Amino acid sequence: GRNYKDDALGVVAFNYSAAGFEAEFTGTKLIASLYGENKGYGNTFLSVFTDGKESVLELESGVKKDYVLCEGLAEGRHRVKVLKRTELAFTSAGIAALRSDGMIGKAPERRKLRFEFYGDSITCGYGSVSEIGDKGFKTVTESALSTYAFFTAERFNAECNFVSYSGWYITKSVDGTENGDIGKVYDKYSKDNPTAWDFSSYVPDIVVVNIGANDETYV
Repeated sequence: GRNYKDDALGVVAFNYSAAGFEAEFTGTKLIASLYGENKGYGNTFLSVFTDGKESVLELESGVKKDYVLCEGLAEGRHRVKVLKRTELAFTSAGIAALRSDGMIGKAPERRKLRFEFYGDSITCGYGSVSEIGDKGFKTVTESALSTYAFFTAERFNAECNFVSYSGWYITKSVDGTENGDIGKVYDKYSKDNPTAWDFSSYVPDIVVVNIGANDETYV
């Protein structure tokens, strides 16, 4: 996913849905220094895949601290992937460091096929893991990993990059505001960071655009 170095926090920020990092190490435990921020609807949630097995990690808001990603593993080589379940609109996340009781190896080989998804709450997974849909929304009810976008990328064994935000539109929002115009932010790191995005850093093979549900309907 899109990322940038946040010098003020001392982290590499990965705020978009399904953004994250992957590492291989030899040992029994992996620890990450992480930062998360709650913007009003609950804390940041991450999915941690240890040798393919998923667990969910909740980050404390406004604090950079150590979190055990996995422990008690058999001595040997392991792969850990961390992906952000919650979206940029409601949470942020960043990594400062990784350490193990063994040795961290080279970065794993990246998948050859690359997808990029532009979308709104549907792509973010707003309420996708809630038993009551989008009513009473909290970040714990959201997972970008339970969306058509992530499922499609996994089906094709592709790396995926999400550029999505709840409420985004193309022309004009149904509530008459101009706060969610994707045309003004798609070429920036994010809505909250005006840094220009370097499109050469991630060149997708396939681009999927799924936006329009928030646009004003003209009759």
